[in-house]
Amino acid sequence: MKYRMLILIIGLMMFSCNRTPHLKQPVGLVVKLGESTISSSNTISIKANVTCKEDRDLMVGFIWSNNENPSFFDDDKGYWGTQEYGSNIDYEYQLKLNSQKTYYVVAYAYEVRDEIDSVYYSEQLTFNLAKFIEPDDLLVSDVEVTSARFSASINVEEGTDVIDRGFCWSTQAQGYPTIEDNHISAGNGTGNFTSVIEELEDYTGYYVRAYAVNSDMVVGYSKPKWFKTMHEFNIDGYRNGYAYIDLGLPSGMKWAIHNVGADVPEEYGSYFEWGQTVPDVECTTMDVEMTDFSGDERYDAARANWGDMWRMPTEEECKELTNNCTWEFITYKNVLGIVVIGPNENAIFLPASSQGYNIQAGSYWSSTPYESSSPSHQNKYANVLGFEYTIYHGEYHSSFSTGMTYRTANKTVRAVLE
Repeated sequence: MKYRMLILIIGLMMFSCNRTPHLKQPVGLVVKLGESTISSSNTISIKANVTCKEDRDLMVGFIWSNNENPSFFDDDKGYWGTQEYGSNIDYEYQLKLNSQKTYYVVAYAYEVRDEIDSVYYSEQLTFNLAKFIEPDDLLVSDVEVTSARFSASINVEEGTDVIDRGFCWSTQAQGYPTIEDNHISAGNGTGNFTSVIEELEDYTGYYVRAYAVNSDMVVGYSKPKWFKTMHEFNIDGYRNGYAYIDLGLPSGMKWAIHNVGADVPEEYGSYFEWGQTVPDVECTTMDVEMTDFSGDERYDAARANWGDMWRMPTEEECKELTNNCTWEFITYKNVLGIVVIGPNENAIFLPASSQGYNIQAGSYWSSTPYESSSPSHQNKYANVLGFEYTIYHGEYHSSFSTGMTYRTANKTVRAVLE
């Protein structure tokens, strides 16, 4: 009996020495709301941060409600959360809400191992979407190398004060510029408003939104639009009064800045049938065996109209342009066409000089006849430099190529300089 009592006492002493009581340490979480942006009449982008003394496995997120001081215990609430690990965690979310209502938003955080009633909350933010003014009819026009024109309108009930309005723009990919970015004021009040933006970067993509500020200093934004400024078309020199540019092509070939019969890049210029040097004259080369006539003033519209050193490009020179340059459809001075950017970043603009149902295209003569083994094709076609921009089943499609067409077709001419 004595031995049994001794074993029991020793066992109790060992148990009490090896076991330490579990004490729940305070987490010490600090949850703070960060930057928030009303990006549309029903969308709020919001950021938050949570810090603690050491790395922990946390659930973090946001809770929102039409009632003040929202929490997990509210019946009428929305919430979002994600699991993160660390001691200094930044997170953000885009809330989709009902417009024309007031919302209260808090950030939250709690340890994954804790119960839901151990949640730490931030202070609340209030968003009165009922006072949100969203401009309409945003339009981007007159896009140039370093400038563009923006216009929009504000249509709200009488008595709504709009103390500031204007436009904001940015190159950032997320597409939602705010008045914290580049912006310009266009006065106050409702109705239509317009601004011309200058000092933009050439050949650069921008996002733009119209904004409106009400008397409660709530900023509303329109839906964003994307646009791209024009490429600057440099000039390296003139020959016989006509401008040319070196695109950095392997051959060193220089191309004219505008079409034969035009004065500026966006003009279509004159239309010629193949082998004719006078515009709109009936073709005399149909069914005639021809060789490449580049530089022959009897058939070459560029040499005949612009003089020595100018000529029509050969098929190979057209292929060099397609194979070594970047081609992109743009609208330049309200004319659809192609910007062709050479290896040295210099560029030319080829206007889409042919239009049809759901199609806009450009087709430029080469000086090279199309060779075919088919008797029905012999001496009837010539090679062209061409591109198309079509709408098919509501989708846009584009293509660039060298091809062939009937010699009797009326096409434009872009000259090269020897």
